[in-house]
Amino acid sequence: MIRLNLSSRALFYKNIASFQLQSYLLSCNISTFRQSISRLRVSAHRLMIECGRWAKPNPFDRRICNICQTLKDEFHFVLICSLYNEIRRKYIPMYFRCRPSMDKFVELITTEHELLLRQLSVYIHKAFLITTENT
Repeated sequence: MIRLNLSSRALFYKNIASFQLQSYLLSCNISTFRQSISRLRVSAHRLMIECGRWAKPNPFDRRICNICQTLKDEFHFVLICSLYNEIRRKYIPMYFRCRPSMDKFVELITTEHELLLRQLSVYIHKAFLITTENT
C-alpha cells in the first residue's frame, strides 16, 4: 500500500479506482472509444505524465505540456490544455470546462451518465489522435 501511495503512476488511478464493473464499459458501445477511455483511466497512454517515466525518466515536475508549460497529466489533457479547446467545447459540457477542478474531473471520469460517458470517450479518442499528430 505504501508503494501505491508513493507511485507517480498511481496518482490518477487511486482517485478513480473502484473494483467493480465500470459504467463506461457498458455505455461506450464502440470499441475504439471504449479503448480510449480505458487507456486514459489506467494510464496506458503517451501523455507526458506517463511517458516521462520511460527510458530516461524525467522528474515528475518536468513532465510538462509543450503547449501550456504545465504538468501534462490526465486532468490537464481532459480539461485544461488549449490544444484541445475546439473538441473540448464540442464534447465536454460547460459545467466541467468552466473553472475546472480535480473534483469536477473525478466527477466527469467516474460518471454513470451514459450520454456523458459517450461524449467523454469520443473526446478522449479525438484528443489522443491530436496528441499523436503533435508529438
